[in-house]
Amino acid sequence: MLAPSGRTPHGGARCRGGARRHPHCESEPGVDLILWRHAEAEPGEPDLGRRLTSKGLKQAERMGDWLDHQLPGSARVLASPADRAQQTARGLKRKFKTVADLAPGTSAAALLAAANWPDARDPVVIIGHQPALGAVASLLLAGEEGNWTVRKGAVWWLSNRNRSGPAAVVLRVAIGPDFVWPVQRQAPVALPRIAVPFAPEFSSGRRSSP
Repeated sequence: MLAPSGRTPHGGARCRGGARRHPHCESEPGVDLILWRHAEAEPGEPDLGRRLTSKGLKQAERMGDWLDHQLPGSARVLASPADRAQQTARGLKRKFKTVADLAPGTSAAALLAAANWPDARDPVVIIGHQPALGAVASLLLAGEEGNWTVRKGAVWWLSNRNRSGPAAVVLRVAIGPDFVWPVQRQAPVALPRIAVPFAPEFSSGRRSSP
């Protein structure tokens, strides 16, 4: 729900309508932003040193193989400095850049700035953490920052293909690592290109590890 001031209850600016428009919601045609949450990780401290479990390593490899078949060679890959994100990124078997601003606890605005949204010319893959990934997805798709859940190891592929009129960010694919094996038999699971608010899966209020 939007507050009377035109800002969300979380303090973020809304995207559509109202007196103010968030600059991150203005997207150029052809911009792709791929949000990839790190795979399953072990608990423990320090947080940045947490490593993937054996299951998480398999998740990263499966999703990395799938992404490698979908992404153009020009795609930029950016990863959080956390060990679990670094290990997840290596599942893609491409060069990637470690970006401190993607570390656990980052904001949606910082994540979008790291991705150079909406000015990036090539697709950008962000390997990071909750709740920032979910906040970015809700901001770009529903118009306000919300507590949306991106599950561990899952990818949300956002795109803008509207070549005339107002910008419209759409969800092309939302898929988890359990649905991308084997790669040679797996076609992309494309969702309808709708640019209206929808609620894929909100968290229940229980906080999972970022």
